[in-house]
Amino acid sequence: HGFPGQIGLGICMDINPYEFKAPYSAFEFANFHREQGTQLVLFSSAWCNSHPEDSLERKRTPPNLLETLNYWLNRLQPLIGSEVLFAVANRVGSESFAPFQREGDVIFCGASCVLSLKAPSLLTALDTDVEAVLVKDVQVPPRGDATRSRTPEDVERPVAAAPS
Repeated sequence: HGFPGQIGLGICMDINPYEFKAPYSAFEFANFHREQGTQLVLFSSAWCNSHPEDSLERKRTPPNLLETLNYWLNRLQPLIGSEVLFAVANRVGSESFAPFQREGDVIFCGASCVLSLKAPSLLTALDTDVEAVLVKDVQVPPRGDATRSRTPEDVERPVAAAPS
């Protein structure tokens, strides 16, 4: 039997402002899924905590689980309070910046997880350095109870996540 709700997809940079030119508050990715009535967002990523132009010190900083989760939650603000699940498969490990003629390694953030955006709450997660398959059974709300209940005025409140 199949999934009884609306599934939406996203990859890596989809969650950020478009080309980093759109206003941070535009929330294009989250608003798209809100408008579509998405109940389960599947998000595949190679999210990292540094970029080729960052300082060597920043490149050596280990990823922080809560920092990563909070960033994702902040980018999903239009969906907070809705019956939406956000499931992330994120790369772990590191790779050299040498192909970019830069020093250091890129460290991928891991933090694969399943978040409920209703409260929001962390349903399950892998730590930043764990390579594994994450499985979580979830209940999907009836179709009419999903994302369309949120209004743009509700977007401004801060969001935080903590492991349960």
